[in-house]
Amino acid sequence: MSLPPPNIARQDDADEAAWADRERAFRGDPLHQVAAASLLRLWSAVPAAGALIIIGSWLTGEVVSDRFWWSQFLEWIPTFLVLIAAGLLIVAADVGRRLMRRARAHDPALGRLRIGVAVAALAWACVLGYFVVFELRVGRWLLRSSNAGEHLRVVFWNSGGEDNQGWAQSIQDLTPDLCVFTSLSHEGLVAPIAQAMSKDPVNWPAWVLTHDRFTFISRWRMIRCGFIELNISRGSGLDPREQGPKRYYDPGRAMFLEVEHPAGGEKPLVVWVLDLPSDLSLPKALITEQAADAIRAFRGPVLEMSASGRWTDADWPRGGFPTPDVVVGDCNIPRGSWSLGHITRLHEAGLTDAWSQAGAGLTATYPRTRPLWHLDQVFVGPGLRAVGYGTFSTGTGTHRGVWADVEYRSP
Repeated sequence: MSLPPPNIARQDDADEAAWADRERAFRGDPLHQVAAASLLRLWSAVPAAGALIIIGSWLTGEVVSDRFWWSQFLEWIPTFLVLIAAGLLIVAADVGRRLMRRARAHDPALGRLRIGVAVAALAWACVLGYFVVFELRVGRWLLRSSNAGEHLRVVFWNSGGEDNQGWAQSIQDLTPDLCVFTSLSHEGLVAPIAQAMSKDPVNWPAWVLTHDRFTFISRWRMIRCGFIELNISRGSGLDPREQGPKRYYDPGRAMFLEVEHPAGGEKPLVVWVLDLPSDLSLPKALITEQAADAIRAFRGPVLEMSASGRWTDADWPRGGFPTPDVVVGDCNIPRGSWSLGHITRLHEAGLTDAWSQAGAGLTATYPRTRPLWHLDQVFVGPGLRAVGYGTFSTGTGTHRGVWADVEYRSP
């Protein structure tokens, strides 16, 4: 038997080595496969964990609310931002899992990744359901009917002291019965609003009251009012809008106004307005608790409207503000927060958020251009019921305004 020439054997070995190199270049050698699988595992696991952390932080804020200083920051996370951020991370996690399945179909980590992505997706779906049902109130929005009954419209707007000319028309278009403004810098525009609100501007003009930061315009005669600084604890002045800490101390303010009963009843309509500090270094629960204590301890003085139409000083024998029918204000606290209970439960009858009775859809009020938080509130007492609710933009200022249509409950 003769052996093949040595050069032929060497040629066959070279061909096999070339094919092996091409195969490794195409499929990757074992070391490269392990490295790629590790990267894909991280690509899937890290976004899935991030999505669960975001959803868990949001859920903690919803459950604990602003009972504590640390939890109020979690409670302020907007739900729709949670849905967007967590949704993108879940998509990225699923893409990484699918790529890993193609690269290493029998990797034992695939099962764990599949479970992790599925859990994150299920949690995201639960947040979406909560958002649609409880925050957008889609069912109420779909079943909403035109409000043709007798009602009075209350309008509130905090301009933030940055209002420019031209905002009055947007208020007039709402045809309000009672307006409350905070921190106006162009008070000259109040007169045309008052004139538009009155059915007989010459003989029976609307009533206007300005005190400190607050301005009231009412179709009905004003009877009595009282004002108080709340003396909220001084914080460090933490405010993201400022270049460093605030240079001034905001003690917080509150005021009440009594006007003649719109339906001709014996009791006046009582309206409160609140302007609470925005200092983020202070727990919101502390702010509302101190505000409630200050309102409860109010002992006057008050102003009363004389028969000749002039405000005169008067004693206040009662303790605290009179029981409110409507409370409006910039609370600097998102709607539904636990801390607001210190205000809404000040009196035995309690107050109800007007949005919870008639609101639907996204109704954030701050910041005006891209609103994320519903800081401007309207509450109604047990004798009233909100039948309409919405927000509006004046095209200027730092906040959007809110309006509420309320009607008297049947006896």
